[in-house]
Amino acid sequence: MKSRTTTTLAWLAIVALPSVMSAEVPASTQGGFLGLGHQLPDAANYQDVSQSSDYVPFSPSDSDIGVQEILSPYSGRSPVVIDVSTALYRTDNAPSATAATDEPATMWLGRASVAWRPRIAGGWFGDFALYQDIVRFNSSAAFDYENTGLTIGMVKFIPQLDDLLVFGRYEYQRVTTGSLCDSDYWAQRVRLGAQKTVFASPRHELTLGADAAFDFSAKPDDLERDEYALSASYRYFFANNLYSLATWRLSKFDFNGDRRDWTNAVSLELIWQFTKDARASVSVFYGDNNSNTFGGVNDYASWSGGIGAGVTFLF
Repeated sequence: MKSRTTTTLAWLAIVALPSVMSAEVPASTQGGFLGLGHQLPDAANYQDVSQSSDYVPFSPSDSDIGVQEILSPYSGRSPVVIDVSTALYRTDNAPSATAATDEPATMWLGRASVAWRPRIAGGWFGDFALYQDIVRFNSSAAFDYENTGLTIGMVKFIPQLDDLLVFGRYEYQRVTTGSLCDSDYWAQRVRLGAQKTVFASPRHELTLGADAAFDFSAKPDDLERDEYALSASYRYFFANNLYSLATWRLSKFDFNGDRRDWTNAVSLELIWQFTKDARASVSVFYGDNNSNTFGGVNDYASWSGGIGAGVTFLF
């Protein structure tokens, strides 16, 4: 049977806890509770129009004249996007050294990220990002931890295939428990995927996606794995600056050896963009993991909910 420490590291590495998953809120949180390290591209950031394109304000005549969008010529500018956020959550299953000491706890999450998406040519974009998460619990039994990530890749936006987005990238992820100096888990992987916005209007947007990730190195060795995932997100605008976001992600993890896990994650968020750069949110997340390991040692489930705020800057 695997040690409880290894099990806890797997919990942090696969599902972890809620986080703001995108550096640019209008591009959505990409599922909120999808697990730290699962930040995915968003088609809204890779169109051949300016980054400031937007829908016109809602009006009673929308149903007659259809979707109205304000477009401007692409300026060639590739902004660097810096995002800083903080959140306070309550979870019913904080990670600890033994299953017996897992308990409800209040959790603080701080995140800082920087992303650069340069336009190259022919619908190709770069995909570069660096992020740092710090998570602290009010329970002395729970593991405080930090999550660091780096992504380097390419994104292809294909208008001819009804705005299909495909991507490939290298990812580095590092998890530490209480100190940035000592690495408890790290992995290097390659991720490939595709996304498609299947329905979009001024008020509604539905996006489907699929991706696969393949570790080529990891420590501890028994946490090296391949992942195959399906995802969906639905966004509804109540007003131009207030919207809800519902997301779902189903992942299968094939680890070294005979271990196989299925992870299901669902989130519901209400996001208020009260200024151009600042936002506030109320969120609830659920995640569960079902593994074939003996005795259910790697099975877990967690509900979390809370409030958050953040700011985004483009340079």
